[in-house]
Amino acid sequence: MRFGLWAVVACVALLGCGGGDAGESGGSGSGSSSDSMTSDSMTSDSMTSDSMTSDSMTSDSATTGEGPGAVDCTPEASSPLTLAWSWSLDRQGSVGPLVVSADGSATVGGTLGDGSLTDTVWIGRLDTSGNLVWEVDGGFAAQSSLRDIVVDDGGDAYAVGFTLAMDPDFGIITQLLTVSLSPDGAVRWTDATPALSDRPQTSPEALAVLPAGGVLVVGTNGAAEGFMRRYEADGTISSTVSLPDIVPADIAVDAAGNVFVAGSDGVEPVAQQLSLAGEALWSSAGPGPGENDFFEGSAIRLVSSADGPIAMGTSGFLVGNPMMPTDSWNELWVQALDLTGAQRWDTRFDHEDYRQSSLTVDAMGTIYSTIRKMDDAPRIRQLSGDGSPGWETTPPCPVAGFTLATDGADLWISGSGPGDAAESQPLVVRYQAG
Repeated sequence: MRFGLWAVVACVALLGCGGGDAGESGGSGSGSSSDSMTSDSMTSDSMTSDSMTSDSMTSDSATTGEGPGAVDCTPEASSPLTLAWSWSLDRQGSVGPLVVSADGSATVGGTLGDGSLTDTVWIGRLDTSGNLVWEVDGGFAAQSSLRDIVVDDGGDAYAVGFTLAMDPDFGIITQLLTVSLSPDGAVRWTDATPALSDRPQTSPEALAVLPAGGVLVVGTNGAAEGFMRRYEADGTISSTVSLPDIVPADIAVDAAGNVFVAGSDGVEPVAQQLSLAGEALWSSAGPGPGENDFFEGSAIRLVSSADGPIAMGTSGFLVGNPMMPTDSWNELWVQALDLTGAQRWDTRFDHEDYRQSSLTVDAMGTIYSTIRKMDDAPRIRQLSGDGSPGWETTPPCPVAGFTLATDGADLWISGSGPGDAAESQPLVVRYQAG
């Protein structure tokens, strides 16, 4: 599952690539399958770099950051959130992708730097008390950024993102970067694929663990076609298939191995169940026009539940339409589907200039999402298992970034803060939710 967005300043500023802040995803269309996208000949032997070892990539003193409690994130007394702990790293940057494992540890990734082309990827693991167990802060290609992180039952982490590169015909482009780390932070394998089509641009979005082992990565290639790549646990690429009917923004796999993707058909929100071969077993349109008659949108986040997938997204006026007001409205929504793709419920919220950015579900089926206005602090919204709105609150931190995860009970949030961009630092906060 992707969470959504984080430290892609260089990409957004220079390329306008999709999948940044939620509500800004959704591509310009979808295309047919491409034989050039299949890479069965690429194995983990060709993808593993001998120079990328845990000794060269792991800090000699993994607990020398600011550590637990350095930033005061205590909510007001009236807040439904109670602070368990906060952790910060005494370096400029931000973290976004976040996943909490069954043992209570959290694996988080982000970017260190000032938002320039010299930024570097950072990945770390925190224990249940907020202590930094290990970190990886070097060894990746320069100008890299992460989009999503997952952890399998054995504790191996998988992260996907992109590197920036210069192409003589297309200028600055993004290229796929997938990496796997062992439970102690050592690099197991990497895949840095130059291109998945005859156009070199590749925009990975999210990944999910398969119950049988390995992961699936989804995104778009340079021809604005959706793709899904399957990696075995050892890094072997078993398949790369095109997704002609969806521009994927997120992927989720349930305990039974059902694969769900959500995104856009180029104009409207859509969710699908896919076979491992990329065949759409069913396709479900997002919520129809609301009271403001919106006609453009995309599903942005997706999680699986026992009853079926839950998607979250944004709909709004067509960007750039001169007949529409400059400050358009966004209709935010959360939609629950059953295992056949039929809608169970949808809940909508009208907010001017707001974006959805993260989604998680706890063990009781309670849903938590975040919304963010461009110039305001992020807010957390609670929904019951049937979609009924609960509380909504603005936590004191993080102040930006804002990815939600849950260990089944508590809420974990990653982002950056405090201060402006020149002062921001990676921050992870654990709250108990009322």
